[in-house]
Amino acid sequence: MKLVLEEILARLRLVASATAASATAEVILSPQRPEQVVNNAVWDSRNIKPGDVFIAIKGEQVDGHDFIIPAIEAGASLVIASQSFSTNARQAAESSGAGLLISTDPEYLFGEIAGLWRQKLNCCVVGVTGSSGKSSTKELIASVLRQDFVTVANEGNFNNLLGLPATIIGADAHTEMLVLEMGMQYRGEIERYCQIARPHIAVYTNIGQAHMELVGSQEGIALAKSELISGLSPIMQNQPLIPGKPEFRLAGPQVVINGDDLWTERVLEFGQADERRFDVLKYGSVTDVQDIRLSATSLEFDSLGYPNFQLQLPDGQHATIKLQLQGKHNVYNALAAAGVGFLTGLSVAAIQAGLQSTQALSMRQQLIMLNDGTRVISDCYNANPDSMRAALSTLQSIKDDSLHIAVLGDMLELGPTENDLHFQIGEYVAQTGVHFLLTIGSRALGIAEGAISAGMSADQVFSTTEKIDAFGQLLPHLQARPVILIKASRSMSLDSLVECLQGATF
Repeated sequence: MKLVLEEILARLRLVASATAASATAEVILSPQRPEQVVNNAVWDSRNIKPGDVFIAIKGEQVDGHDFIIPAIEAGASLVIASQSFSTNARQAAESSGAGLLISTDPEYLFGEIAGLWRQKLNCCVVGVTGSSGKSSTKELIASVLRQDFVTVANEGNFNNLLGLPATIIGADAHTEMLVLEMGMQYRGEIERYCQIARPHIAVYTNIGQAHMELVGSQEGIALAKSELISGLSPIMQNQPLIPGKPEFRLAGPQVVINGDDLWTERVLEFGQADERRFDVLKYGSVTDVQDIRLSATSLEFDSLGYPNFQLQLPDGQHATIKLQLQGKHNVYNALAAAGVGFLTGLSVAAIQAGLQSTQALSMRQQLIMLNDGTRVISDCYNANPDSMRAALSTLQSIKDDSLHIAVLGDMLELGPTENDLHFQIGEYVAQTGVHFLLTIGSRALGIAEGAISAGMSADQVFSTTEKIDAFGQLLPHLQARPVILIKASRSMSLDSLVECLQGATF
């Protein structure tokens, strides 16, 4: 990012003066060098370099306001905070020439800085959302686009109202493709992402049951997710999106969406895709459905659960794809990425190369081989009913004679139906033929109950609230070199159980 400090301040003053202002912006101390070039805006004072803007964010564990003086001493040109500045902070700013600005919502202003930089970027922006599979799909899309474009994508879990602006700010002027994963907890959040990022292509994985506690129903999720379609930016046909590639064209805003998902038509309806005359590319496996134009056929799984399939593109081209990501759900994710590659003009060979080179992210169905031959599928980053079923299906797809063990923990943010949803996952566990089920957490007791009610023997099921007890239960089984799936919502921290297993010696 290279912005002049004065234009940042002008943007923030404009936001604050708007009739429907979401955040105030009062300059407490004007910077002594308004002409200074700003290369970055950060909320971690340890990353401050001379000239950067520091955003003081009050988090659950760390309060950025405690680091204002260190940020100034490190060379911050402007500090944005939500609390009054101390006398020492004022003195430090006066001494260094830094500006001080106070706001009711520094996070919102951070987004505005990112939006200002986004206006200067000449690139195509791809927004990725859905209830599950967003991160893997984002990685697949980025891998495909990197075959021919300078591509930037969110790192890790940078998919919220801090991470997405940070990703935009981290893109330089040479960026040609910007791939942005968009998480969602409440209505209006994706709308805000779109205000900042101005995407041209909307990609949907699925509409599941994640975050129902916050939006009320699956229909509420579909409505909230449809904000990505509503927020797509118009495309000026007389101006190339990527000046360095004047041959690159999009006919208009594009939607790439899962045609097999039951909520797809509602999302398109809520987003008014037809009324807006947006192009819609549906992907899926139901090839006899007329409007699915991108599909996977001849799907098979190898002994480790990695899928092989025939990719069928809308123009009739096809390719054999061998993914390094486990499970059928990743076939859908790969189709979404192939759709973006197709729309952006990549060859089938480039799409194939991008898909086949993508590897699993840490804690997202990451296959870990222990020294004794035990295979651990670490899927501890998050969990909802849909991703639980997908992970269990992945475990089921491993068709060798090994012992299959599922270690499942609490799923959070499911609302008043959480007991039923945990129970249903237990029933599904029994259907997949898991040999041993271990549940961790009070909510996950429902998973155990559902499994037993569906036919699993009580001897095959163990429940606890303590990870150390779970580790003790797993140890005797390791001699059989099993396949162990470990999955729960992130706050359960089951990655520590994976670490215990990695450290086990025999």
